[in-house]
Amino acid sequence: METTSVIPRIPVELCETIVDFYSQTPSVLINCSLVCRAWVPSTRRHLFSLIHVHDMNISLFFQLLQSPLCTISPSSIRGVQLTMFTQSLAVPSWLDDVLARSQSFKRVKTLMLDPNSLAWDSKSIVSAFSGITHLEFRDARLQSRDQFAEITHFVNQFPSLESLSLKGFHWYSGSMGYADNTLPPPPGLRALDSQVIQVQGILHWLRRAKNFTELDIRIEYGLFVLPFKECINHLSDTLTCLAVELTIDSWNKFSNLVNLSELKALRSLCLSLARYMGEEDTESDVLLYLSRIRDSSLQDIKIVLAIVPSGSWLTSVDDIFSGPHFSHLLSLEILTPKPFEGPEKRADEVMPKCSGLNILTLRQGGHLTQ
Repeated sequence: METTSVIPRIPVELCETIVDFYSQTPSVLINCSLVCRAWVPSTRRHLFSLIHVHDMNISLFFQLLQSPLCTISPSSIRGVQLTMFTQSLAVPSWLDDVLARSQSFKRVKTLMLDPNSLAWDSKSIVSAFSGITHLEFRDARLQSRDQFAEITHFVNQFPSLESLSLKGFHWYSGSMGYADNTLPPPPGLRALDSQVIQVQGILHWLRRAKNFTELDIRIEYGLFVLPFKECINHLSDTLTCLAVELTIDSWNKFSNLVNLSELKALRSLCLSLARYMGEEDTESDVLLYLSRIRDSSLQDIKIVLAIVPSGSWLTSVDDIFSGPHFSHLLSLEILTPKPFEGPEKRADEVMPKCSGLNILTLRQGGHLTQ
């Protein structure tokens, strides 16, 4: 009598968990898609969650979507980046194809645009991507104040927008001021990630925001610290997350002018001195500033350094954060570029007094230890 062996099947839920675990590793996702047909939809959902559409691939991409053999579901596309490789500021011919098929992007939540897109038909773009919650501009070169005003007009056309990212913006000399025709931030805007060299116009704009909660900003020059202080004072009742990257020029004024303990709603702080920490006496400067944050409601603190702190510095940090002034603190993360000097120790051995912390992470030589 013949017997047939039954090959055990892996539950679908377990397969999807495996695929989801590698959601940020495209090479692994491609290999997973070759395991069997049942794994294809899960891998495609991650591989094509963000697509880059430009004048060299748009026709082939839509031909693929219309093919009966296509394994990509338009509903899995959650982010779109539109790029022009040509230097012309005219509306690209392929953009009509994109907008005509806007139903393929009905679930898109993230839209990324390059500088040339500022000259495109904004109404058509808003119509095609009306449901986005995150908008990102990259590498824009602003020649005048009015160009930033145009950006604010464009941003205000997205009714569901919650976060805005400005990466690599450059104001040319004389154009970094604030135009009178600049619209205030959209009422639903909650977060801004600004990697702008001249931040004066951005800070002025944010002072008109309402219900703003998250700010990630880089301050390279000390002359922008006072406008920054005025901005966060305006947001003091709503701002819950603040990340600031400082240089040596801006840190000197920041530490003297900005009192973070005045931000009563603040819960998360990331203080990055990676471009500043280089002198021996800067360790004590940072400790002095942290000790001023008295009776705060901070729950998460991250400190990014560019030098390896000494053992005495870690002990001083321990004394500060284990005191009653940080009774609400839940996590403390200190990031350094190289291993700590002396014998390596576990974080709980270096800072034993911080018993109230649930998470304590120190980076040693690129590795995280807890």
